Amino acid sequence: GAKLEEASLREAKLEEASLRGANLRRVNLGGARLTKADLEEADLKEADLRYANLGGAKLGHANLEEANLREAYLWDANLTGANLLHTDMTGANLEGMVIDDGEGNLYVLK
Repeated sequence: GAKLEEASLREAKLEEASLRGANLRRVNLGGARLTKADLEEADLKEADLRYANLGGAKLGHANLEEANLREAYLWDANLTGANLLHTDMTGANLEGMVIDDGEGNLYVLK
């Protein structure tokens, strides 16, 4: 439940951090290491996550609307129920990422 709106956490080392339900709107996490971090239900609207390492991160039901995930590493990340409206994932590594179609069907990207 932390409130870090608009904070600059560029290249921060946050492996396995618990940020469940945190307000991270417009936060700069470019190049941050968030491997296996718990970001369930976090609000990451308009967040800058370019080049961030989110391998194995829990992003279920997170708000990633308009977030910048260009070149991010999302290997094995769980985005079940996440809001990905207008999210830029250009060049991101999505291998093993888990998503759903909003109707209860889960997909693992290969």
